[in-house]
Amino acid sequence: NEWTHFLSKFSKTLAAQNVTKVFRIQNSKFWKDYCQEKETLRKIRQKLGLSENITEDWLWHGTRATPPKIIYEGMEECFDMQYANNGSWGRGLYFAVNASYSDGFAFHTTAGTKQMMLCRVMVGDSITLGSNPSLIKPPARTDLRDGSFTYESVKGQTGGSEIYILYRMRRAYPEYLVEYK
Repeated sequence: NEWTHFLSKFSKTLAAQNVTKVFRIQNSKFWKDYCQEKETLRKIRQKLGLSENITEDWLWHGTRATPPKIIYEGMEECFDMQYANNGSWGRGLYFAVNASYSDGFAFHTTAGTKQMMLCRVMVGDSITLGSNPSLIKPPARTDLRDGSFTYESVKGQTGGSEIYILYRMRRAYPEYLVEYK
């Protein structure tokens, strides 16, 4: 089932025959951090009278020049904002719906293959925005009396793919590493 799920996500926008390896990433500390963050977010949403259901999605993430194992084998934080790049929606953690978009950010190995990760991402309640490089967090929600609560993510459209940007750590977990040509 996992292989079928993975392959269907990949082959929507990239050729499945190019996949050479798929690794299931298992880092118990980062998984625990992810689950703890999800529970914290649930409690906050409950206090605000929002649904406790948090929308999660499977999204792609390329690491460019950083070997992916530095992210998923790290000891402190998984997706660390200190290393986040400033992109079209500001400094954040970028995840794409289409593998073809993240292919442009794939890590190139010395063996001549590419690597990227399929991640479990808490997109929560997102707001669709046009490009804004000065963003440092999602805007405040206008549908709540407490104006200090922001959307959980920002959604945008670029390079033929929807993308989601997170501005908080621990809301994404790298589930699979794919190696392909």
